[in-house]
Amino acid sequence: MAYPTTIDSFTVNVDGVDYVLAADVNELQTAIVAAETALGISAYTAWTPVITQSGVVTHTVTFAGYKLLSTKMCHLIANLVVTGAGTGANVITVSGWPSAINPYQMGNYAAVGVGTVLDTGTNIYPAIAFLYNTATAIQFHWQPTGNYLGVNPNFALANTDEITLDCLWRIV
Repeated sequence: MAYPTTIDSFTVNVDGVDYVLAADVNELQTAIVAAETALGISAYTAWTPVITQSGVVTHTVTFAGYKLLSTKMCHLIANLVVTGAGTGANVITVSGWPSAINPYQMGNYAAVGVGTVLDTGTNIYPAIAFLYNTATAIQFHWQPTGNYLGVNPNFALANTDEITLDCLWRIV
């Protein structure tokens, strides 16, 4: 049994030819337990998001959690409702996850998932969740303008706006 360091291999048994021994079944059970242990059954770990748009924007966290899918992969999700206000013509960012799960970043740009900003009463902006020159803050790249939300389109976060994130990344 070598998992999770290497992939296990097993002997193929043929019906009516080979006798399946208890040791064969035990090998499979050990492999299953190793895989389950590596994947884990843990729930998402809570984190405290920070929203900025020129300055810190107050908000309520509906849910913010991350889960290690392996020793090198992290799934991070959040749903946030703005209770304060941002400043238009500035990039909207979300940060605050623990440094232990900082994403591995190749180069200056890294798409790590998807996000949505609901500008209540105006529009909903599905965007690419992007790391730009940092591994500690997400910005929202909006394809129709080729720019970051808050800048183009230019709008300020306001009370009842919502931000969602669904990201998957390789850990440093």
